[in-house]
Amino acid sequence: MPPLHGAAAVSNVPAYVYLILALLIWLGISRCYPRRMHPARLLIAPAVLLGLGLNGFFGLFPAPLAIDLLTAGAGGVLGFGLGWWRTGRWPVAVDRTAQRIAVPGDPAMLAILLGSFAFQFALRYGMASGAGWATEAFVQPLAAAVAAWFAGLAAGSGARLLARYCAAPAAAVTA
Repeated sequence: MPPLHGAAAVSNVPAYVYLILALLIWLGISRCYPRRMHPARLLIAPAVLLGLGLNGFFGLFPAPLAIDLLTAGAGGVLGFGLGWWRTGRWPVAVDRTAQRIAVPGDPAMLAILLGSFAFQFALRYGMASGAGWATEAFVQPLAAAVAAWFAGLAAGSGARLLARYCAAPAAAVTA
């Protein structure tokens, strides 16, 4: 099957993909503004990205090789480290009595969500359209590393903020 281009490519995209994109845009934009939340909510984005990443990867590559698992591990560790590092510099306010953490707006989560979507979309489009690059040997390990990197970014950010919440004094409101 020859690769699809332009309107032909867009017309073959299922409607639910546009709904997923709209949801991710909404979630990402909502993260761009300062907010107060229960600390358990810090685990939602990493869990969603991990679930989508695993589902997407194993849906396309049901029998991963050792190199895929190694690159996924490396991507996840790098992403986690970067997420941990970047949220360590944020000004946060912790209110342990109300069980809330106030975090600044973060446009990076919008970039993470859209980047993850774009990567998955391009990968699936390439494979469905029979693009030559999609069958190259580097694609499967790269897909594993990138999916794990996106999930690791969110997990590192959430884990660092949760650690900062847990380290705050129990009776104090900190900034």
